[in-house]
Amino acid sequence: MTIRRKLIISYVAIIIVPCLLFSIAILALFFSFAGKDQFINPVLFREQAKMEHDLISQLKLMTTSNPDQLLDTNYLDNMSEKFNNANTSLLVRVDNEITYYSNDIKQYDFNKYLAKFGEFKKHSHDSINVNEKTFKYEQHDFYFPDNAKGSIFVIKEPSAIEQFTTEYFLWLLVLLLVILIITNGFISYLVSKDIIFPLTKLKEATEKIKNGQLDFEIETNRNDEIGALSTSFEEMRIQLQKSVELQIKYEENRKLLLSNISHDLKTPITSIKGYIEGIRDGIANSPEKLERYTNTIYKKANEMDSMIDELFLLSKLDLKRIPFNFNKIDIVKYIKECTEDLSLDYKDDEFKILFQSASKGPVNVKADQEKLMRVFTNIISNSVKYMDKADGLVTISLDEHKDYVEVIIADNGPGISKETLPFIFEQFYRADDSRNSDKSGSGLGLAIAKQIIEEHGGQIWASPSVKLGTEIHFTLCRSVSDEKNINN
Repeated sequence: MTIRRKLIISYVAIIIVPCLLFSIAILALFFSFAGKDQFINPVLFREQAKMEHDLISQLKLMTTSNPDQLLDTNYLDNMSEKFNNANTSLLVRVDNEITYYSNDIKQYDFNKYLAKFGEFKKHSHDSINVNEKTFKYEQHDFYFPDNAKGSIFVIKEPSAIEQFTTEYFLWLLVLLLVILIITNGFISYLVSKDIIFPLTKLKEATEKIKNGQLDFEIETNRNDEIGALSTSFEEMRIQLQKSVELQIKYEENRKLLLSNISHDLKTPITSIKGYIEGIRDGIANSPEKLERYTNTIYKKANEMDSMIDELFLLSKLDLKRIPFNFNKIDIVKYIKECTEDLSLDYKDDEFKILFQSASKGPVNVKADQEKLMRVFTNIISNSVKYMDKADGLVTISLDEHKDYVEVIIADNGPGISKETLPFIFEQFYRADDSRNSDKSGSGLGLAIAKQIIEEHGGQIWASPSVKLGTEIHFTLCRSVSDEKNINN
């Protein structure tokens, strides 16, 4: 439920609940005050009111047509009986003396409570207390033929509701205020608790985030705006935590990178310095030895140059500063050309590269040919570098899928242990677990291959080969047109 709906419901409840409670309280108090039998009957009340009005009109007419009739006891007894049917009593006053009482009010002394001749004002003198009992009355003044002052009084007890309201009006007002205060306070507390409590939790979470504490969870078990806000905060916290962890990892990698660069550059530099000192000291005292020294120096300088190039390439890949020119290429034809070129490079090493494909037609993918060639070169050169057999072999194969193509490059070398497989694509990692290995190289080849494949939108991983060696797998996205041909 949304906060807006909750607020609307609370506003309605603030109006309805107090009214309902106040009505229940009034009914309970009234029944305890008057009893169930005294509760007003609307139909009977209307009938009695009409009868009373007709009788009063009849008496008023009599005061003008035959006022002496109001001195006749028999006539007044007859009228009193009719008034009794309307739950009303009759009283007649001549000058200042009451000359007639209905039987049901003879025990009360009304004389000193009734308004004097000509002074009656409705709603001002229509309620009196006689012997601790409340009465309402209506007065009509007239003159007898001898100019005597006459007054007719129609007297009745107020209804139970009127008596109850008159007696408890102040208490009812206080009760209404108390109900309003309690109800509104309780509903406001519930609504504010439902809103303020989670906002307080969010505030505490922001304080933790501000102080760098990200290892906690923001609960999001609501379906309203605050729930959405909490979800957004939790997603932000997770992203910040990942960012911080990634930053820490980058910092550790940076330190490792500096350490590895220092080591890998220092080794060939030390070797170059040693051979140069040998030449300067006259150790290379024959043309053959001098040539061997200079060739070694040249080889070490090339290794340094290659390492610096790979470092530069890797840094540009990390910074996304190398443009990729993606085109639709037939991966089958492309791998055949790569295989032929690389086979010539390793011809002297008696190292074979074979391509196996069951595809009968072209298999189009989206790729940058130059960068993809670097992937094949780095993976295969890594296999050549660690090959421990005279008949070294690298086999390239394809596995076609609906949305992508999987390329498998397998060798028959010594293989890589399962413990080290997850790390071979990290910068400067060598599966021989030794920085003093006699294998040349920067340790960046597979890291560069991973960066290039990920820029292609693919994935790269390694697994032990069925034939003892190592398999490198990577995927390439099919071109859109090729996907349509497969679907058709």
